[in-house]
Amino acid sequence: GCRFRFFYNPRLEARVEVLELPDTLVWDRDETAMMKERRWKRQGNEMLRVYGRNAFKSLARSHPRVFERWHGDLMLDEGGQLKKREG
Repeated sequence: GCRFRFFYNPRLEARVEVLELPDTLVWDRDETAMMKERRWKRQGNEMLRVYGRNAFKSLARSHPRVFERWHGDLMLDEGGQLKKREG
């Protein structure tokens, strides 16, 4: 049989809001160890609130040569924000 596979992504302009968790939620894992293993928490890789900006940032990080070739007028700053190159 034929299978259909697809990925669902929100609209590029969709805003991702912070999920507030109750203080009563129990955390069973050592937070220090968890922070070391999660790459998205590394400095300079802040999650952006607009889905499309975050997806574009991910493209720039994962495929830097492709990004440079097609978007050479842009760069990532230390906080992960896309900026116009100067000069």
